[in-house]
Amino acid sequence: MMKKLWAFLILLSAAISPAFSDDNFFLIHDFNSQDYANRLGGPTGKWELDPNDTSQWCNISFSPENAIFMEQGYSLRIEYNITSSRQNFVTGNQGMSQQEVGQHAKNFNGIYMLLKGFDATPFKYLTFWAKGDAAEGYPRNLKIELKDKARSSQVTVDGLTEHWQVFYVPLSRFGSDIKLSELMEFVIVFDEKSSRPKGVVYLDQVGLSKDQEIKSAPGGLESVKIPQIKAPPVKDAVIIDGKLDEWSGECFDLGEKNLEFGQYHGKKDGSAKVCLAWDSVYLYIGAKVKDDQIVNTKSGSEIYRMDGLELFFDPQNNGLEWKNVSDFQLGIAPGSSEGLAQVWSYFDNRKPAERDVKTAVTVTKSGYVIESAVSFKFLGINPVANEVFGFSAALHDLDPKDAHDYKLNWHFAKDAKDQNLFRLGIVKLSE
Repeated sequence: MMKKLWAFLILLSAAISPAFSDDNFFLIHDFNSQDYANRLGGPTGKWELDPNDTSQWCNISFSPENAIFMEQGYSLRIEYNITSSRQNFVTGNQGMSQQEVGQHAKNFNGIYMLLKGFDATPFKYLTFWAKGDAAEGYPRNLKIELKDKARSSQVTVDGLTEHWQVFYVPLSRFGSDIKLSELMEFVIVFDEKSSRPKGVVYLDQVGLSKDQEIKSAPGGLESVKIPQIKAPPVKDAVIIDGKLDEWSGECFDLGEKNLEFGQYHGKKDGSAKVCLAWDSVYLYIGAKVKDDQIVNTKSGSEIYRMDGLELFFDPQNNGLEWKNVSDFQLGIAPGSSEGLAQVWSYFDNRKPAERDVKTAVTVTKSGYVIESAVSFKFLGINPVANEVFGFSAALHDLDPKDAHDYKLNWHFAKDAKDQNLFRLGIVKLSE
């Protein structure tokens, strides 16, 4: 008998690293490298009951639709169609589950991910992010199957929507039919019990977890007090040289309480103090970053994958909409061991002009300092006292030697009424 599961649906950003794992979570595949091989070395692929039946099919590809808190990256796009005109009798020697043996008026297909005998006994949940494609249509349920070396077990996960959700599927719901100590395969099945015969599903962040991590912000639904900061006017002319010695502003810290994803490894490993000030032309941003390993092997639009700072702006303070050119995401990173700055504007996909964003970086014994002047004209913000706008600063720390990766974000939370918008912290230009 197939077991039916009402999955736990959590509309939030889970504390899951997109590149590495911690003690509570093991990431199997995040698809960001656009490689079908997962972290265990097993391939990901599609399967069809009858590949010669062209009236049904399943195709997979990589999509820039990424689940983890709008990080630049990729997910797996699964397009399926099970509207076959043929009748098929499935036998046990076709390699399918026993649940599928028999006469089928419709065909069935899906995707698989080989796990190579992975021992899942330390974990309680199979986890993954998923959403449907509103334009192409999607099923409201997914049949999930786990296989060991000899047997398989299935559950049905209900509640798929057009928005990213993280599903926590208790491994106990697969029963004693399979050995969790030797998992061989993760499978998604589309068949006649799917609520739609064809559609598109996006899959991301497949892994195993020991618990369910619930966060309110950053990254979850808006349910905590929004932080505010008053940026003072500068008294003297500011030279952008990465030293922060001719001006002082109002500051806030980025630390463990601001964890967006990953596992925090302490102040010396990755933390920051961010300060703001302004004049009639620029918003000044200074960040003193502690980082014991500075990683900077990327350039251009790829700098978000390395150590650095991200700045988010919602000029109208009406909710940041991802990739809306009226809002802004700026990436700033030390471009070399000497601290040469790299800057990228993501929503308009370009390096901003020097007149729009001036930046300098200096490397210190404990990390690096970023100093930046962002033009109010570039942001579309009126530089007058008492002006208010949405803002957040995020620190990304990547340490390959220690195999960890995490991100701290001041305040970046989904709007409770509109899931397409994000609420940032608030900056007020003081007198």
